[in-house]
Amino acid sequence: MGAIPIVNDIPAHQELIVHGENGFVVEPFNVPCLKKQIQEVLAHLDVYKDKMAKTNRSWILENAHLPTNMKAFVELCRQAIR
Repeated sequence: MGAIPIVNDIPAHQELIVHGENGFVVEPFNVPCLKKQIQEVLAHLDVYKDKMAKTNRSWILENAHLPTNMKAFVELCRQAIR
């Protein structure tokens, strides 16, 4: 939870990533464009991490954090068998 997403422009990423807000969408997704985006992120890493960390951490904890999701799943199972 500190990584800065750099992704290709596909529908799944379009639903999750707002370019420059919580990650970067590379289009076209080729070596020169990917290299340029990675260099940009590395050149301003502290700025982007500060900007994106809170938003991305919140999303991860809500949607992709295994311990959190497992607790929620177990609780739903308990409710289902009551």
